Amino acid sequence: MANNPISQSNQVEFNDSVLTTKAWNSSRYDGRQLSAAKINRFTVGDSTYGKTPVIQNYSRNIYIGNDIVGMSSITGEAEDNSLLQFDNFSYAQTNTYITVNEDDSITFNTLNEPIEDDYSEIIGFYQAFYDDFKQGTYCKIIINDLSQKNNLRPSYPIWFNGGQFQKLLKLTPGNSSHLKFTKTNNALDYDHGPNETTGFLSTMYDETLLNEFYTGSLVGEISFQPPRDGDDGVFPISSETGILAENIGNLIDSAISYKNNSSYKGDKRFFASFLISGSEAPIRTITTGSVVSMQQTFRSNNLAELSTAEFQSHSISTHVINFTENTKLHQDYISINQTSDPMTPPLHGSGSVIFSQVNDTTPSLLIELNKSSELPEGTGNKPFIILPHNIHPFIKDNLLYFLTQAGIDVGGNTSTVLKINPSNRLLK
Repeated sequence: MANNPISQSNQVEFNDSVLTTKAWNSSRYDGRQLSAAKINRFTVGDSTYGKTPVIQNYSRNIYIGNDIVGMSSITGEAEDNSLLQFDNFSYAQTNTYITVNEDDSITFNTLNEPIEDDYSEIIGFYQAFYDDFKQGTYCKIIINDLSQKNNLRPSYPIWFNGGQFQKLLKLTPGNSSHLKFTKTNNALDYDHGPNETTGFLSTMYDETLLNEFYTGSLVGEISFQPPRDGDDGVFPISSETGILAENIGNLIDSAISYKNNSSYKGDKRFFASFLISGSEAPIRTITTGSVVSMQQTFRSNNLAELSTAEFQSHSISTHVINFTENTKLHQDYISINQTSDPMTPPLHGSGSVIFSQVNDTTPSLLIELNKSSELPEGTGNKPFIILPHNIHPFIKDNLLYFLTQAGIDVGGNTSTVLKINPSNRLLK
């Protein structure tokens, strides 16, 4: 007779007490689910095994840099004057990355120019780029040309990853006109004052770029009362070339419609930056001065610290530009040339405002890298590398090996010498 595999057995004893435990009765008991505060990192308070990160999201991409564009509006050493100059910052540019596959093979990914409004390639490239270089995370710059002296830091916070800011138009308040941002409303109020013939002095930087979305009237003759000269109480009014608030409103409306009605919006984002008085440098909120009623400094490592916010919507009837919530600024700004009282000098709280448009043709990271001091000799003749903060430890351990396998010049032919370090291969 065959044995019955499920017949009663006296060899097994079941402890009935487990039936009353929380773990038996509930699939959501404390401790069943692991939790973590950060990705790829153990922090105190995590529910995990030992000190192993609970949530891991590693990148397998190595980015090949093609240029670092330095900026300096204070010293006048700007490499590209068409760009809004964030003093002591740089753009780290790339249009190529290599992916290290799980079988250690290499895949090249290079961004080419879109063909006839087909943006599928740039959207695909940016999907990986945005995932690897999220704003608020870090990147690492590695110079492969060892003959070039550098003072690079171990890593750099990413302030912006959406492209480079191209200057369009600067506005400076005229007679009784003002530019005022209020934090509570998250909006910029621009108004010419009680006299419709007054307006704003203007500087136009790129008329061709502006004409892509706006061809209406803009610049004309306005009544402008310059800042007080001396103490004689005389405020001469002169005719100047400038812009009426109505025309600014038409331009802003056109810019927002241009973005909203486009199939690809990455290169149609518009921003306003509040400038230091007498300068084209945006106000840095970690420094005092040039800001009205500023009682404290604000550090955030993003565009708000650079007094720069993105357009979201616009009311042409009330002359108000609303900004996006994720670029909300830290404080109020005011820029007024008030002359109703001859004994009251003009008040310039934040100088002028510059409008800019993002150019994302070349994927770029805005980082606080002072090129003249940190890369005084440039990046050299060999490609430099930009690493995401979450690069897979196995790839990081074997960086030179994979760069060499990809044909990237890291100084000499070492492909036959370098060996794989497998210690972190199985991390997921």
